[in-house]
Amino acid sequence: GELNAKSGLELGSGTGVVGLSAASLGGDVLITDLEENLELMKHNIKKNEAHLIGKADASVLKWGDKEKIQNLKQERPTDFILVADCVYYKESLVDLVYTLRELSNPKTQVFVSYEDRDSEIKIQLQKDFMELMRRYFNVKEIPLEEQDPEFRSPDIHILKFQLKSDS
Repeated sequence: GELNAKSGLELGSGTGVVGLSAASLGGDVLITDLEENLELMKHNIKKNEAHLIGKADASVLKWGDKEKIQNLKQERPTDFILVADCVYYKESLVDLVYTLRELSNPKTQVFVSYEDRDSEIKIQLQKDFMELMRRYFNVKEIPLEEQDPEFRSPDIHILKFQLKSDS
C-alpha cells in the first residue's frame, strides 16, 4: 500500500470512512470523533477488517482537549492527519486549528477536504479557517488533475498543509 508504515489520524471521522480508506492503503490510522460516534466507528472498523492492509482503531477526541492531545502526541507518531468536511461551526474553528497544530510536527502532512457551499455563513467559515491555518501552516491546493479521475469533482477541494518551521 501507498501508506505502509505511515501513522495517522482522522479528525471528525463520523463513520470513519476516510480513515478506513487510508488503512486499506496500508496506514496505521486512529479515527477520532466525539463520544456519540465511537460505537459506529468501532462497528465500521470491524465490518471492514478484511479490507485493511494497515490498522484502524477508534478513539474519542474532542478538539482542543489539551490532555488527550498531549497523550496522543506521546503515544504515536503522526505522519498524516485527515480532515474531511469538518469546518461547519464557528465555535469549533480555534479548537480544530489548535488540535491540528499540536498534533503536527514539521513532517506531518495535513489533508483537509471540503465541498463548496452556497451559504454566506459556510463561505465565511471556510475563509476564517484558512486565515487561522495560514498563521501556522503552509498550504497547497491539490490540483484537480492530480486527483483520482473517477472521484474528483470541481466543487470538492483538497488542501495539503504543513507546519511552518517557525511555528
